[in-house]
Amino acid sequence: DLSRPQTAWRLVARPQSSWMIRGVIGISSFAVLGFFHIVFLITSPGGWSSLGAPWISGSALMMVLGFLSGLGALFVAAYPGFLLGNMRSISFWNSAYIPALFLVSALLGGFGVLYLLPLNWNGLPWLSFIKNIGLVLVIFELILLLGLTWLTLPGATSDSVSLLTHGSLRSYFFFGLLGLGLIVPLVLLGLISLGVGVVSFLLLEGVLHLIGVFLLRYLIIRAATHVSLH
Repeated sequence: DLSRPQTAWRLVARPQSSWMIRGVIGISSFAVLGFFHIVFLITSPGGWSSLGAPWISGSALMMVLGFLSGLGALFVAAYPGFLLGNMRSISFWNSAYIPALFLVSALLGGFGVLYLLPLNWNGLPWLSFIKNIGLVLVIFELILLLGLTWLTLPGATSDSVSLLTHGSLRSYFFFGLLGLGLIVPLVLLGLISLGVGVVSFLLLEGVLHLIGVFLLRYLIIRAATHVSLH
């Protein structure tokens, strides 16, 4: 990406210069920490029994690795939003909504993967916590998305929003992202909270979350409109 691979290694010493460099450092750190954490989970007796909160049980080293890996995962989830949000030439991206949207969407993607795991959902004591957090995240993303599209500024940002709401991307936005990615999961989580179709609805919820994660990124990238900085 920087066109000079032979000198790119020097950039890690200047994390203050760009979000791309912070991303290199953060993602690399997460990969190393995550690798060693997985090794400890595999080699330690009952290591995987702490699924969901690996930083509260096990040896001190395992808990530290789990905590640091969790922080690294949050950085990886939020980083693309900060990278795009720092690009002044695209006003649609240059918004505080974008980092928040990417982080919340990534967390929902993580829940989506979790819902697809073959777990005994009816027997899990923390199922209600997962459902409640999922509901909050869906509502929060919906609020952020509506804020991004309604509270717009003149110029290129309005052009980008028009692409989503009235242009060629409107069907993906309304029926895909808002409908399948947010409204339907919100209804399903409400039904699950009432004890209706827990296992089958959670599987569908997981698929819809992952569809929503993809569509959010696809639409934000496709709707970008450049503006002159001069």
